[in-house]
Amino acid sequence: MMAGIFILERVEFMLLKEGKVIEFDKSKSLEYVRNLGKGGTGQTELFKEKLTDTLFAIKKYNPVLENDTDDGFERFINEIKILFKVSHPNIVRIYNYYLYPEHKTGYIEMEYIDGIPINEYVPVGSHKPWEKIFLEVVEAFAYLEKIKVLHRDIKSSNILIDENNNVKVIDFGFGKKLEANETEGNSIVLNWPYSIHPEEIQTGSKYDHQTEIFYIGSLFEQLLGDEIESFKYKTIIMNMMKVSRTERYNDFSSILREVYGSQLITEMFLDEDKQTYNAFADNLMNIINHFTSDFNPVDDEDKIMRELLKIVEANALEYIIQDNAPLIRSFVNNSFNYSIRPTINVEVITDFIEMLSRFTPYQRKVVINNIKSRLNTVKINYTFDDDDLPF
Repeated sequence: MMAGIFILERVEFMLLKEGKVIEFDKSKSLEYVRNLGKGGTGQTELFKEKLTDTLFAIKKYNPVLENDTDDGFERFINEIKILFKVSHPNIVRIYNYYLYPEHKTGYIEMEYIDGIPINEYVPVGSHKPWEKIFLEVVEAFAYLEKIKVLHRDIKSSNILIDENNNVKVIDFGFGKKLEANETEGNSIVLNWPYSIHPEEIQTGSKYDHQTEIFYIGSLFEQLLGDEIESFKYKTIIMNMMKVSRTERYNDFSSILREVYGSQLITEMFLDEDKQTYNAFADNLMNIINHFTSDFNPVDDEDKIMRELLKIVEANALEYIIQDNAPLIRSFVNNSFNYSIRPTINVEVITDFIEMLSRFTPYQRKVVINNIKSRLNTVKINYTFDDDDLPF
């Protein structure tokens, strides 16, 4: 009987047609835990999903001022659109949403962050020092810059430090997703806790990622107080806070280049990281005989990660990968001649992926650039004959 039901359900699933509206109306019960806080646009409550034993923060749109309902509800929907495009370890995750347009309200089901506002953080004992907290914040906003999202509400209460001392940027209620050809959003006036503003805010001309650089710098100047004199990146913060746009950093990537450019390579990578890298890079180089066209590396680091994950998935029950070609194609777009020997342990690839997943975007870029440097030394043989066949 069960087999018959399975076959029926499978047939129904196969009959799906493009454009058909499907309703997943299975209800999900959540146990209320406690209130997490209330702001101008509503309240956030903590719930627990018993089946998976998972805590969720659910934000309800419920503005204090009734005349803010229409504009605020649009911002609420916009916040949902933004968060669904975001995937970064230092930015809050969204899991689901529930909208009730007829009532001008709705809910966002988000990752629960058991943390404190950044201005309450005290880096003592095993806590991260301010330098690492600063880098995590800059990394988060560099990612937002990369995906063309403006936060537009930078203040202490919107940057949390969780129970593991990790930065979590929250509250995109005033955020904006820029279109492909856009570089800036409208200048908006919020109750920012800063006494000085950049020239573009003073003139009401624009608000862009360079503006966010100013406010991140100002935030850390406030957080550090007198400690800024001994802060490793004091000069960087001072340059972030330049009122004049021409004197300020152009983008967050420039800040990261300066930060990491001032560090020794031994500060960026542990010995075990270097061992993991060399095990992977050595195996990769060993399976390439030569290139048969000009070297053309893959520049998309996210694509490389996706291709490596596909290889692990395809060999999940194996000790060694069954085909070396996909591994090479993860890094190059050009044609190549390769060997089916030596074989590569799947564990070598999984260790490499795990290492990349915990690295900052800049560290990942350094690793991939090192791989490219190695691959650039592979000889190119434009001629081809039967002796070049791998088997």
